[in-house]
Amino acid sequence: MSQKTVSDIVKSRISTRAFLDTPVSDDDVRAILDIAKFAPSGGNVQPWRVHVVAGAARERLV
Repeated sequence: MSQKTVSDIVKSRISTRAFLDTPVSDDDVRAILDIAKFAPSGGNVQPWRVHVVAGAARERLV
């Protein structure tokens, strides 16, 4: 990856503080999770766990 590309990525990063009420499709969730499994971790220990919650279960958490 070139230095310019890394710089562009860092400069274009955003923090989202509000979200739309539009539901995320199951296909989009699967695609995000598929990409996320390639995220690096310190020492390659991969310490994370992912829980996808939707519908009534999600409403109970909110």
